[in-house]
Amino acid sequence: MESYSPIESLNLIKVDTKLQRKFDFATKKPKKSSPGIPPGSVQKGNKNPSLDINANNAATPVITGVSKDILDLYKLRDNAGKVLPYMGVCKCGKVPYRKYITVSRNEKGIKRYGNVVHCESVWVCPTCAYKKTRLRQDQIREIIKLHNNSGCSFYFVTLTIRHTYNDPLTVLINNIQSAWRQITKERLLKPLFKSANFIQSLEIRHSFVTGWSPHYHAVFMSPDKEKITPLFDSLIDSWTKKTGSEKKGQKVLEATDEESLSEYIAKISLASELTDGQIKTSRKGNSVSYFDMLNDTAKYRKQIEEYAAATKGVRSLRKSKGLNIISDQEDQEDQEIDNLLNMHKAVYYCTIVKNCHYKKVLENVDSWDWVRQYFNGFQINDEMKMINPKKAEKRQKNSLFNHNCTTEILMN
Repeated sequence: MESYSPIESLNLIKVDTKLQRKFDFATKKPKKSSPGIPPGSVQKGNKNPSLDINANNAATPVITGVSKDILDLYKLRDNAGKVLPYMGVCKCGKVPYRKYITVSRNEKGIKRYGNVVHCESVWVCPTCAYKKTRLRQDQIREIIKLHNNSGCSFYFVTLTIRHTYNDPLTVLINNIQSAWRQITKERLLKPLFKSANFIQSLEIRHSFVTGWSPHYHAVFMSPDKEKITPLFDSLIDSWTKKTGSEKKGQKVLEATDEESLSEYIAKISLASELTDGQIKTSRKGNSVSYFDMLNDTAKYRKQIEEYAAATKGVRSLRKSKGLNIISDQEDQEDQEIDNLLNMHKAVYYCTIVKNCHYKKVLENVDSWDWVRQYFNGFQINDEMKMINPKKAEKRQKNSLFNHNCTTEILMN
């Protein structure tokens, strides 16, 4: 029998996992409906009626808050890595790419690990998503204040798409993206996108009653109120024709007076609604976000896998040209001004990754006495604040030797 090294055997398992996950759920488009019948409408013999009117009523632009269960982002990231072992989230914050791991503190007092891999996924990784959404909120706040000082009018738009319970998430995302692209190219609506700046975000929620519910949140800002206001009726009409949705599921809210506008600015509800789509909790409790699913992976395992595959490569936020908002691919590194600790990657592996004490180390690492006690048994350099893996390497070699022997026995 052909033998493989441990690394090759892991690669083979990884490829098989990818192929297996690929066919776990449907990704093909449903059959076309009969001529004259809008997509998603109820037809004869269809036991699953469309859920656009009742299920896609989006929340009004107020702060919904963050549930208490998602405050421990490291635990949620571990849960995501266990369900998605074939994606980058399983390595995020756990795999070093240099010899030494650093713990540093920036100007704001935020502590973080350095020289470790970060997946930077807005959709799948809780820690990367939380970091990037908070950064986007600050940028959107500045944009809203700038347009408010310029005398612009604000319009908050919610666009939903008709869906059934059995519709795959990949199909729904493709449909809603296709409808948005067609609308932006329409001759009648070109004045809207030329004379107004906009910020648009995609939110995805799931319910065992209604299925997947992707929808858009967008805010339009323009100084020309008389020209832009009538165009929103055309926007809703065009959207309903292209998606087959009902007008009841679409909303356009305008800041008509100083009181409503000041409420927008004071609560920063626009920034929260545009960036917290995946981490906010439903007020009615009839749908869950991706973060809620990670709290109960046994119940939502299939949905988490489908969500991760469907959102791969999808843009979570679109904006007008010239607006300074971080994109999904970009990342801004915090300025490291205070290096608190250097540790070898072997120490990092045996103390941090296996015990999952990410948060504990970051909270207490500024106390060197605590560091000495926590890393007791390793060689410590007090002058350089560096921990060398004198004893950690022995344990790592022994575990690697046992792993090699076990792998060879299984393969032979």
